[in-house]
Amino acid sequence: MQILKTIAASGNERLSDEQLATSYASRPAPRFASRLRDTALIGGWGGTCTMPSTHAASERKWNCKDGLTCVQLFKSKNDPGTGTCVPANAKQVGDAVQRGTISSPKFDKDNYVRTEPKPVTADNRIKNGLPNAPDGNSYYGAHQEWYQGQRSTECKAHPATKTCREELRDQKTGGFPAGSLRLSECKKLPGEATCGLIASTGFNRCIERLGTDPKFNITTCFRYFTSFAGMRACDAASPCRDDYICVQPMLQRGQSIGDLFEQRQRALQNPNQSYWKDVNGDEKYDPGTFGQSKPDKGWSSRNDRRGLCIPPYFVFQFRSDGHPKPKS
Repeated sequence: MQILKTIAASGNERLSDEQLATSYASRPAPRFASRLRDTALIGGWGGTCTMPSTHAASERKWNCKDGLTCVQLFKSKNDPGTGTCVPANAKQVGDAVQRGTISSPKFDKDNYVRTEPKPVTADNRIKNGLPNAPDGNSYYGAHQEWYQGQRSTECKAHPATKTCREELRDQKTGGFPAGSLRLSECKKLPGEATCGLIASTGFNRCIERLGTDPKFNITTCFRYFTSFAGMRACDAASPCRDDYICVQPMLQRGQSIGDLFEQRQRALQNPNQSYWKDVNGDEKYDPGTFGQSKPDKGWSSRNDRRGLCIPPYFVFQFRSDGHPKPKS
């Protein structure tokens, strides 16, 4: 907290090595507890906690607020007593939906194994144990592992059914550490959720064209190959889980969801454009699939200026897995 205050006060001035040496803690020091009582920064949703079984042997007793419990989402010998504060009863948008273990046999080599729920053969989607969704919406258990998926013959012929819409939504997904519960539409969103745009079918293939095909740029990828979704909201007082990052709201100041939605629809349904076909081949754009309908008035009337929680490596500046360099 003190480092953040110093950075805010210093502007462009570089902090000294001594100032930076204090590092960033997983949790604010207890002496700030009274000042941060009305926030989620200490023991709130997604906050770092220590497992009760370790309290007897440690002076660090990081508990969770009422209604939350400390759970180890990742078990590791390198960090045996640290957990995450999650709801004790009903699941919320943004909650983890899987657990696993991490081993580090050597430097720069970490192995993750999902232990709960166990994948069924090659289908590692998380479909059981999700809450009942509001009418016109569905919960989706985003997961950590890549899932290729494919269109069945039946769904190629009848793509409008709910099962086939879910089949399309589930293709080529993965990448959310410990999983993350979200809603497939921006409709009847609960208070902890906001509407955002997330990558959908074709996004990665669009990114691969940057630097090689002058017709494609980063705006093209975000305009054509994303879907609306109900994601965990965040702000300065209500941060994300510590393995996620809070990014700016989908709408910029002065921009309406109507303008954004109509702009996207014109682009996606323009018969003269070939971005979608160039990337997705014969997979035609279907405005009836999950995440393509207009967010409801319940959300747009909020004027929600909160950000949304996504994995850090979804932010291009943080990626280290070799995505294409922009064309110079």
